[in-house]
Amino acid sequence: MISLEESSRAVKIGKDFSGFEVKKAINNIIEDIIYQKEIFISLMDMRSLDNQIFSHSVNVCVLATVLGKALRIDRENLETLAVGALLHDIGTVKLPKELIIKRTTFSEQEAALYKKHTEHGFEILRSKRELNLVSAHIALQHHEWLNGNGYPRNLSGTAIHSLAQIVGIVDFYDNLVNDGPGHLRVQPNEACEILMGSANKLFAHELVTTFLKYVAAYPTGSTVRLNTGEVGIVVDQNKSLPMRPIIRVLKGANSLDQISAKEYNLVKDLTTFIKEIIE
Repeated sequence: MISLEESSRAVKIGKDFSGFEVKKAINNIIEDIIYQKEIFISLMDMRSLDNQIFSHSVNVCVLATVLGKALRIDRENLETLAVGALLHDIGTVKLPKELIIKRTTFSEQEAALYKKHTEHGFEILRSKRELNLVSAHIALQHHEWLNGNGYPRNLSGTAIHSLAQIVGIVDFYDNLVNDGPGHLRVQPNEACEILMGSANKLFAHELVTTFLKYVAAYPTGSTVRLNTGEVGIVVDQNKSLPMRPIIRVLKGANSLDQISAKEYNLVKDLTTFIKEIIE
């Protein structure tokens, strides 16, 4: 992964970077994902707070590769997808740093400037002959939407490359659940609700439903409050229904009580639901 950070820094100061080194690192990521039995991932566990753009790109790369695997994409296209996903925001290195670190809403002028990162990314990646040109188009198109209201070219439907659509939905979700340029995060369960509402508008319905199978709306280890008033910890996931995990609640109010644990499997306990995540 060091070579990937070095590549980003090289672009920022106007130097070249090795596409071959990027592909080598990507192959390591793909191997890890292809050969693991459980590919249910909580993005919250992968977030690094000290380098948000880079860690965001790694998040998007890993989960896009997971989604690509779920969609049965062949190995060659999986590599192209992973490279494009990892480098989808490479164009941000051409933007002012104060814009990238801003967490409040962009002004119209700032938003217009930020949107240029897709075109910057395309220009950077298309110059790398050792990389598939589709990876450059992923950088260009990852903010295009199914309904034609995306950017930079207002593409719609099948005019958006299928691999760019995959990166687009992952990027959209990861931006929702983490602070980033021009916005603050929302809870993962809220992000899943927003994503469900985007089906057939921003992203194809099949893509949304497949993606949601591989995202933990309530990441394992999260502390949550139930509608019963109890507070518990998410201890496991129901992979067929990510919105209905398994919750463990500890019983026992003081030292004289024998503490015991009760588990709610929300797939079976249909009248019990999570009201909020407690941080």
